[in-house]
Amino acid sequence: MQEVIIGKDFRLLMPALEDELKVQNEPKPTDTSTAARLAGEYNVSSSTIKRDAQLASAITAIGMTSPDAQRNILSGKARISKKKLYELSAGPEEDVVSVAEKIESGTFERSKPEPVDMQPLEKDFKKLSDDFYLELRTLTRNGDTSSLKSAFRLYIETLEDMVQQI
Repeated sequence: MQEVIIGKDFRLLMPALEDELKVQNEPKPTDTSTAARLAGEYNVSSSTIKRDAQLASAITAIGMTSPDAQRNILSGKARISKKKLYELSAGPEEDVVSVAEKIESGTFERSKPEPVDMQPLEKDFKKLSDDFYLELRTLTRNGDTSSLKSAFRLYIETLEDMVQQI
């Protein structure tokens, strides 16, 4: 997980950078300057660096409770969402311990998203596709390219409207 490496870099560099740059009558550097420097180095945004530091912090906390759980996360054997790691980085230590124990015992289950009822959308899409296909066949026989372009634009706009409904 590259995020963990980047996050650890950020967490390790912050104290060192502050000590290195302490000068009387000058403001202390902020974590933003370190994040910005690392962002340039890794070619990502400074916000990404800060989020990665949260991930690294959560994985480190899990590792302090259970090195096996940490290894399972980093190897991909235990699948835990970034969302859950962000929650753990900001939550109480009891939550970290609980998740680490579940990962170690093999009882941790990644939450699954609720299924979306696609049936109405599928029906609308099938009708739209069938109608478009028939119109496309008619227009190609007639050789009317301007009407063909209009039909494609209408089809695309209708698809975009359907996307907005999801």
